[in-house]
Amino acid sequence: MGMTLKELLTKGEGTLSAQEAKTLAAQCRMDVETLYTLLEERGIKIIEDEADADVNLDVDSI
Repeated sequence: MGMTLKELLTKGEGTLSAQEAKTLAAQCRMDVETLYTLLEERGIKIIEDEADADVNLDVDSI
């Protein structure tokens, strides 16, 4: 990542992985949902981890 929250919000574009967002939230002492909201309002996209995306399995395809 390498950017501070202030730099991310000032730049107002780009992407951040879900893990980077969680780390940044911890560093800023804020909850992840609040950070996601701030970033998304500034046009910064959060890329969810692929491991988290597999939680919703299609039962019919098994």
